[in-house]
Amino acid sequence: MLHIRLPGFAIKILYGAVFIFFLAFTFTLPVSVQARKHRNYINTQHPVGTVVKASGPCFNNSDRYVDCGNGTVTDTVTRLIWLKKADCLEATDWATANYKAAEIKSGDCNLSDNSSPGDWRLPTKDEVTALLPPSNLNCTNPTLVDQEGSGCFAQGTQWATGIQFNYWSSTTGPYQEAGNSAWAIFLNFGGVINTSKPSLVYGWPVRGTP
Repeated sequence: MLHIRLPGFAIKILYGAVFIFFLAFTFTLPVSVQARKHRNYINTQHPVGTVVKASGPCFNNSDRYVDCGNGTVTDTVTRLIWLKKADCLEATDWATANYKAAEIKSGDCNLSDNSSPGDWRLPTKDEVTALLPPSNLNCTNPTLVDQEGSGCFAQGTQWATGIQFNYWSSTTGPYQEAGNSAWAIFLNFGGVINTSKPSLVYGWPVRGTP
């Protein structure tokens, strides 16, 4: 039988390597187990592929406009959800206003509604027109109803902040002018006017129907 006699220094090196391997295995195993446990915990709480939907409308038994407490207000007549912070989007041209509205998400504009980019949009001409109060109320500056829907915004409970005097709709102008004009609401006198798209007008986003 062949016997190999290693020098003393070689034996020490061999023992040292075995010891280092043992230490590495001892400390790596618990860390790996803990990492695996942590990974499983994360996956349990936030499964891959989970889609978080934006909060829906809210209602009560007395108001037309109901503050949902998450930066949004529900119009219980049209079922639209409006941004409570009506001055979040600055005055821009029509195309930019559409892009900016579509980019809004939870965390912007005082929102905590779980909304994502693409949830918000500019309202249509019909939707902004529905904001206007009945003529018999004689509301002025702004021409909006209050939270209850029975009085004028300026004198009643106000359901939005930062109201500006004009806002874009997403609806383009009459057929022959559709390429360069769109409808905008003017709350200083209560009219919906065909407006040149390059004009600087504010945006007041909504989400919901249609």
